[in-house]
Amino acid sequence: MRELERWRYDGKPERAVDVFAVYAGDPAALTGAGLELGYHDGEVATGAVRLADVAALEAVPGVRWLAVSARTHLLIDRSMPEIKATSVRAQAPPYSVGGAAGVTGKGVLIGILDNRLTVTHPTFTVPGVVPPKSRVIGYWDQVSRPQAGQGPPPGFLYGVWWDRTAVADVVARNRIDAIWTSSQSDHGSHVAGIAAGSGAGGDAGLPPFRLVGVAPEADIVFANSAMVPSARAASDGLQFVFGLAAQRGQPCVVNMSFGTHEGARDGSSALELAIDRLLHDGAGNPLPGRAVVVAAGNEGDLRRHGRKNISAFGTATFRLDIEPIVYPNGFTLPTDNAEDNLYLWYDGAAKLEARISPPRFNPSAWNPPGMTSTVSIAGKPVAVIAANAGPEPNGKRKIDVSLPGPVRQGQWVLELHETAGHAATVDIWVERSDIDGYPQLAYGDIAMDNTITCPNSARGVISVGNYTAEPGDPRLGEHYGEIYRSSSWGIDGAWGATPDQVRPHVVAPGRRIISASIGAPVHEDYVRGRFAGITLRRHVVETGTSQAAPHVTGTVALMFQKNPTLTYRQVRDILAATARKDQIPPEYVLPNAVWGAGKLDVAAALAATPAP
Repeated sequence: MRELERWRYDGKPERAVDVFAVYAGDPAALTGAGLELGYHDGEVATGAVRLADVAALEAVPGVRWLAVSARTHLLIDRSMPEIKATSVRAQAPPYSVGGAAGVTGKGVLIGILDNRLTVTHPTFTVPGVVPPKSRVIGYWDQVSRPQAGQGPPPGFLYGVWWDRTAVADVVARNRIDAIWTSSQSDHGSHVAGIAAGSGAGGDAGLPPFRLVGVAPEADIVFANSAMVPSARAASDGLQFVFGLAAQRGQPCVVNMSFGTHEGARDGSSALELAIDRLLHDGAGNPLPGRAVVVAAGNEGDLRRHGRKNISAFGTATFRLDIEPIVYPNGFTLPTDNAEDNLYLWYDGAAKLEARISPPRFNPSAWNPPGMTSTVSIAGKPVAVIAANAGPEPNGKRKIDVSLPGPVRQGQWVLELHETAGHAATVDIWVERSDIDGYPQLAYGDIAMDNTITCPNSARGVISVGNYTAEPGDPRLGEHYGEIYRSSSWGIDGAWGATPDQVRPHVVAPGRRIISASIGAPVHEDYVRGRFAGITLRRHVVETGTSQAAPHVTGTVALMFQKNPTLTYRQVRDILAATARKDQIPPEYVLPNAVWGAGKLDVAAALAATPAP
């Protein structure tokens, strides 16, 4: 509805949006109605459709649900001993430990869905081979248009597929800019280096094999899904990576260090349903040798989630602060230029009408269910309220509020009024922007729980939080072994969650992790202090659950090497049963919404992995 309202005021019916469709018929009927088909597995289809064709697509017999794709955002040297990865393999080839072969992920495919990967980085090559031999077996550039001689991967209609031969040529000839690298951040390389970097090549005065990932001999396949602001790209990327692994006869674990706040946190979003379908067979049984690891999110210390109880015929209010962002170094983002989005979910028996008051302006008219309205000031749209007419397939109702950028600064007030005579609990999530200032809920309107991003609530994923595995900064209240302040919280029994719903599942090191990246140096003083004055050029420091998740991804690759028949459920059970509990406050009952089952222990998890 939000996209349709944009069409109404910008006059662009040719605008295309990515969609998910629940449809069990002949896909030709979908393409005939205007869908540019991504894939169709017999139950769920993805693709792009012009706004002018949405009504025709919804009218196709057999289409049970059509959803606009959610927008996604980006979300080792000390951490490897911390998680005991160095006890299962040596630091350098041939990786033997005590005369026995080390466990390195060999024969396992690690999929990385992220923003970009610098395939020419030495850590993604086989050590000691000249000319360099890449461990990257393929790269799906989902952003670029094919040039002469190029094309998308088999079964898909967009992007550019660089197969193993093409990647090998790029690496052997060091054609660093041949494959799309336009993202400002080399986030994907950093993530991949943690999961599977070989440490080859060293950096500046740092010798080779000092910065080695968890699974340094695993194969790697990459898709830049995070650069496409659509969950459809992530769904397609997963479909393709698992299909490629099946063709190669390899077990496969995929890392997703990004997510979205557009979802009810009950596993019902289109992306979460698509992930679960890829992890289960037609009878609902977990498939062997498949796992998806997801970063929990970095919203734990931000005011991005709120919850209110509203009585029958009662009212509730959420306040939203749009304010400049000032970083510790004094840098300020004074203007909220990008569009902000609010997502509200509530019990389906109730009906809520909504209105919004921009800063220093009168309230808008009430917007009831089934209606979309635009709020304008001096002829300029400043807000769009879209409320679905009926409950979604999960039985809940949804309200979307969009604030087109630049967003008016000050405090916005969103009012809700229940009109059907049913009390309800209302949850609101504030979608963040990575590129400018952003909104936060006012103090008094926030809820600390359930700040995880989607797709963490998918039934089959492994959700990972972030703790501090180095000295930390006591001035900021950061200490070794403690949960990191930004690590997103999930839910647990205290909020009525069943054991299967508890998120995250486990936590791993994520503060100030040094890994591969060809980009602007970060925390240079910290790096020079760590390495006797050396300034690194091919590695940077980054912090977040984005860095915690690939520690678990690499660990799953080691477990799959030992037993490629494991299911994600068995992997999760082993990780939980072997998680460390040291320095976790004793008053915490595990698993819980902060720590999950505890801290990742690679050696214990591998020891508990049964033979096939």
